[in-house]
Parts: sequence; C-alpha cells; structure tokens
Amino acid sequence: MEDIFSMEVESREYLFDFVTSPLKKYLQEFLEETKILPRTAKSVIKTYGSCRYEGEKGKDIDIAIITESRIDRIDFFKYIQKKNEEIKNNDIKKMFDIMVIPDAYVPILTFKIIKDANNSANSKTISVDLVLIRTTIDPNKFNERINILNDGFIIKTLCDEESKRSISGLRSWVWMDQYMEKNKYYMNYDIFMKALKVIKEWARRRQIYGAKYGYPGGIAWCFMLFDVYKKCNDNHINNENPIDLLFQFFETYCCHHQLANWKKKNDVPIIISINSDHNIDQGKKRNSVITSYLQIWTPTIPDINSTYSVSKYALKNIIHEFEKLKDVVKSKDKKLLLINILKRDYNIFDEFTHFIKIGFKNDVIPEIKEIGLLQSRLHKLTKKIEKSCHDIESIRLLNGSFHDHYFIGIKNKQKINLTNVINEFKLKDIQTISNKVFIVNRKITSN
Repeated sequence: MEDIFSMEVESREYLFDFVTSPLKKYLQEFLEETKILPRTAKSVIKTYGSCRYEGEKGKDIDIAIITESRIDRIDFFKYIQKKNEEIKNNDIKKMFDIMVIPDAYVPILTFKIIKDANNSANSKTISVDLVLIRTTIDPNKFNERINILNDGFIIKTLCDEESKRSISGLRSWVWMDQYMEKNKYYMNYDIFMKALKVIKEWARRRQIYGAKYGYPGGIAWCFMLFDVYKKCNDNHINNENPIDLLFQFFETYCCHHQLANWKKKNDVPIIISINSDHNIDQGKKRNSVITSYLQIWTPTIPDINSTYSVSKYALKNIIHEFEKLKDVVKSKDKKLLLINILKRDYNIFDEFTHFIKIGFKNDVIPEIKEIGLLQSRLHKLTKKIEKSCHDIESIRLLNGSFHDHYFIGIKNKQKINLTNVINEFKLKDIQTISNKVFIVNRKITSN
C-alpha cells in the first residue's frame, strides 16, 4: 500500500528555473517590441500548489507573475502565444498547446513544455497554468520578500479585480504553509501532500476533477482536505500517517458532512470556509447568485469561491462517487478503502444506457481547442439540458473524447425531447466559433 503514497520528488529549484526562464525571456522581449518604457520591468515569479512539494509526472504547475501595472495581462499572454508559433527550429523549451483564456473568472494562460526532450527515456511533459498580477508597487521595492499575506498589498497596490482574483490561490497556499508550520505538532506537510495526491488521483479517475469539466480543481480538493485536517488539529486528533488522514477525509464527506445530506438541504449551496479566524461574510455567500452548488471559499482576502463552476448536476455526481465508498468507510477497514479508492477508472458506459453523441468535423476540432472552448461549451450544454428537462434523473458529461466523439449520459424517467435546447445551443454557442456545427444523436427514449 505504501506505493500509492510514493512521491516522484524532483529538484524544485531546477524545475522552477526550467519553466520560468522562457517566461522571463518573453517578458523582456514583450517590453522591447511594444516599446513600453523603461525597457525592463521588475517582476517576481512564484510557484504555488502541490508542485512545490511533489514532482508528479504529467501534473500541473501553478505559476504567478507579480509585475508592474504597465504590463497588460492579455496582451502579454497573446504575445507568448504568437511568439511561440513563430519558433521554427526544434527548441527543446518550446511551449505547445498554448491557450489564452481571457474571459475566465481568473484570466489564465495554459501551456505545456517538455523537460529533457533530447532524452526520450526521461522526458516528461509539464502542464503549466500561468496567472499575471499587476501592481502599482514601487519597482525599487520589488523583491522575493514581498509580503503576499499583507492585506494592504492587495487593497492599495493591485490594479484590477482580475489581479485580486489571480493572487487568491497563491495567498491561500502561503496561508496554509504558515498555518501548518504553527501547528506542526498535529499537521505534517508530508502526510498532507501524500494524502492529497491520492485524493486528486481518485477524483481524476472518477472524472470529478477539473474546473473546465465543471468539477472542483486541484486547489478546491486541497481546501476540502485541509478543512478536515484543520478540524482534526482543532480537536487534537493526531493523524500519524497518510492512511489515517485519508480515512478522516472520506469518513467526513461520505458519512458525516453536509455533502452527504445535500438532498435534505433544499438545494441550498454547500459552503466550506477553512479559515475560522477570518471574518467571513456568510450572508454574502448565501445571497450570491447560485451558479455553483458547491462553494469552497479561499481562506484569505479577497475570498473567492474556488468551485464557482460546479453546477447542480456536477455536485450530484460528486456525491454519487462518495456514496460508492460509504459502506467501505463504515467498515473502518482502511486498507480496503485504499483498494477501492484506486480500484478502476470511471466508465460512463457502465452507468448510462442513453447518450447524446456529439461529433465534430476533423477540421473544426483544432480551431475550437486552440481557443479553449470545446469542453466548457459541452459543460454549458449539459447544464442547459438539466435545467430545461425536469424528467432527467441524472446527467453526466464524459471528460474528454471517446473514439473522436463526445458523450453526455442521461438517465430519464420518460421520453424527452431535446430538439429545442440543442438547436438553441448550436445557434448561440457553436456557430460563433465555426459555421461547421456538430452532429447530435437525439434518440433518447425511456426504458
């Protein structure tokens, strides 16, 4: 069982330098080509998230650039995308699969880069999520010792709301670092990160992971585990190894937590706030527009909902996956729990018999992927179907494609007609991207 918790530890300094060196180069070139004076800009680049503690192959690295206000975020992101496309030679540091997502709640640039490309045996692809934080701080005071947790830094120097939202993830990780350090008798980094690794792998395998699919992303799962670990600390419950903490996590969300009682809550969004010392405006959260039925709030100001993309149908699927482990958790057999957590991957075709089958013409796929809208549009369609068809018992979008097609599984009480919602979706959401719309199989019948 220890193999489950094994870490592929890698030099953090080497990985950091490898990924950030092209970003520094692009920032300098951006200033020179756009003729923004002076031709140099002060900036601080920081990593955050689980990549700081583990070298998981193929997983994300979160990077934040804190820089001067004269750097336009989207212009810089698009500059990186454009310059990379111009690279003709086989540059081992060339980025690929670059996506600029300017309209996201947290504007982001995502890309991949290959480490050790000349050594196929040891090469690996690193996925990077990059945010840019613009500040009016005096350039002469820029250094690595910027106090990220100083609320005055946020209130007085950040230029826009996007910067405040972009720094929230970084601040939350710094806050958790300090909290664990102060409470290291009960809270151990190694135990926490090993347990988190298994939880994230379980969520990926069960296809309930990733904001672009409408599910909690890595930082949200981290907050859910941290909430459990913090309460163990508050109650002086010692978790001596990752298995103990994993059991506490699944016992909380399978048996005792409000997730398990969601259907009894009259559809009120679930709220988790992990910082009890923080003056949290619960009224603001409860009265906010319900676009997410799972609200996991960051522990620092500005507190944002890290699960803003989770819909009602997505939360049902999360609960369903927890419920599958309920009997195992009740048995208190921790080894059996581990076996069941990573037993096998989720298969939508085992659970549903009726599907909407979506296919794109080959020349449309690269265009949609390039602007990063494909999966989010399908997630939007799934929410529209759930909202418009009250006879649907369950609905689930397959994460990714299967034989070049995309599937939405549906369990329905009686025959339903999806013609109107699909035609409206095609008109408003796909034809704005391309006039070559997808083909949909609408033969959804009752059992």
